[in-house]
Amino acid sequence: MDIIANNTATGGEPYYYASALLSDMDDNDTAYSYLESALANGFGSTYEVSVSEDPYVNLKLVRRHAGFDDLVQRYESNFTVK
Repeated sequence: MDIIANNTATGGEPYYYASALLSDMDDNDTAYSYLESALANGFGSTYEVSVSEDPYVNLKLVRRHAGFDDLVQRYESNFTVK
């Protein structure tokens, strides 16, 4: 995915954006996978992952995935309040 390959952001941020975009495209399983990569690579904004409903970039639909709560709990040590 170009957003991963061509992004200048570091760590898990490109995966977060890819997850949000895939979710908007109604591909929640792949979006969930990208969210997992985002968290595994250090993305740690509690707000962006669990709360934000920004009209352009959000994980609103990924939050409905059956494994979402377990995934967030698995990586909770990465989270900072932002």
